[in-house]
Amino acid sequence: MLSIIRKAVTSNGKGVMASSIDPDKTYLISDLHFGHDNVYKFTFSESDSRRIRPWASNSTEGDEILIQKWNSVVGRNDLVFVVGDVTLKREHLKEILPRLNGTKRLIAGNHDRFRAIEYVPFFEFIGGMVNLGQFGITITHAPVHPSCLGFRWKYNIHGHLHEKTIPDSRYFNVSVESANRDEIGVEFGVPIQLSKIVEFFFNERNEC
Repeated sequence: MLSIIRKAVTSNGKGVMASSIDPDKTYLISDLHFGHDNVYKFTFSESDSRRIRPWASNSTEGDEILIQKWNSVVGRNDLVFVVGDVTLKREHLKEILPRLNGTKRLIAGNHDRFRAIEYVPFFEFIGGMVNLGQFGITITHAPVHPSCLGFRWKYNIHGHLHEKTIPDSRYFNVSVESANRDEIGVEFGVPIQLSKIVEFFFNERNEC
């Protein structure tokens, strides 16, 4: 099974290293939470009653919106890194994943709790971390500790924080509702092109 899960990637002893990829045809998104009604009730804070996902009132509506947004930018031959927390319901793997364009790789999150074999039909790779050596980027669901950045990797693409962001330009949150999206002009729920994130990192580095 491991050979199936790790198809199209190589290991260099320092984590899983993705083979060379085209940043214009590679996308990232995290925390889709298909089938999770409660995520549409989450608010920014106890004192701020605005919902973090105001565009739908439940997962039935929200799932369809996310599917439409995904397919509006991702083509059949594109690559998508799903950076954790795909769905809380098993049936949604079979019902929703085949409707999403592109080849998919899963960086598992805390809500991806099913057996690995259940994800295999829908993802060509399943793992906890992917390193994009050509860009100095590591991809994880939860953000890595700052001490991990600067030597082997310079930047961290992550999810998990939903609407929150880390005030450090070495991090970029690709969650569905991440505020980092505003910084590069990508609306909620749309998979983010890797080239846009690489440009963000490069521009932020040059402005420091």
